[in-house]
Amino acid sequence: MNENSVGLKVGALLATSVDIVKKHWRTILAIVLLVYLPINLVMELTPLAGKAQDLDGMMTVMRFQGMYELLVGAFAYILLASLVRAHLDGKPVDFKNLWSAHFNGRVYIRYIWTMLVSGLLNGLLFLALIVPGVIFAVYWAFAGLVSVYEDAGGMKAMQISKAMVKGRWWKILWICLAGAFSLVLPCMILAIALSMLADHWSTGLAGDIIVDLGGGVYVIYLAVAYAALRDAKAQSIAQTK
Repeated sequence: MNENSVGLKVGALLATSVDIVKKHWRTILAIVLLVYLPINLVMELTPLAGKAQDLDGMMTVMRFQGMYELLVGAFAYILLASLVRAHLDGKPVDFKNLWSAHFNGRVYIRYIWTMLVSGLLNGLLFLALIVPGVIFAVYWAFAGLVSVYEDAGGMKAMQISKAMVKGRWWKILWICLAGAFSLVLPCMILAIALSMLADHWSTGLAGDIIVDLGGGVYVIYLAVAYAALRDAKAQSIAQTK
């Protein structure tokens, strides 16, 4: 990926991410709709949506959404991360090729295990002391991508992510926050605006899809940042030899 390296500048990372989205928007839209349209329809058209009116109901909905994101959302994450790698490597980027060449049971299990371990440990850190939670959330920001790209999962993927971020913690924090504010926040604002226009399931569904697309683009952005960080690490090692 060296020839496609954009460096660790937010502007360049965003520009590359937007370029990928422009070139492959049909595939990205297909992945997001295939994975998230079912749960969005369930949340908008079934009694489950009405449960989030009290604390117990809210917890039920959150558990359902969390399990769906872990077990089904994994498909979107893996395919979108693979899309970025295929694009940067100059390989075919379409749903059929992504599925056949990049998705398999080992990657799926490895990703889920990594998300479970990192989520549990980071949650405990946040409960114990907020600052360590923030610190390690940044160190493990690329653990999911490591589990997709490398033959590593769980603690090993988290250790690789930490090693990549080490020495660039503040830079990676800025990259993560800038991407969230630039890509995810506008989608959330648009979704809220739609919900205020009309209290109807169709506007709610449209808003849900917009937020999911924003999340998908953020995964692409992080994958671009991961590629740039990996190139920066490789160049740093080469210069020391």
